[in-house]
Amino acid sequence: MDDKAMHDYAVTYHCGEEWGEEMLKSVDLGQAVEAAHALFPSSCRISIREVKPPISR
Repeated sequence: MDDKAMHDYAVTYHCGEEWGEEMLKSVDLGQAVEAAHALFPSSCRISIREVKPPISR
């Protein structure tokens, strides 16, 4: 049984004058990068960061 935890990734994109941020869920950064490249054309600039839940005290 392969039970990998899903992580949240924020993808910031710039496509000409249009820009914004999309959220992705993925098992790792590599798959998040592949998903982001599938969503946005190669002419867009993208940056990806993992979004971690806040630490509760």
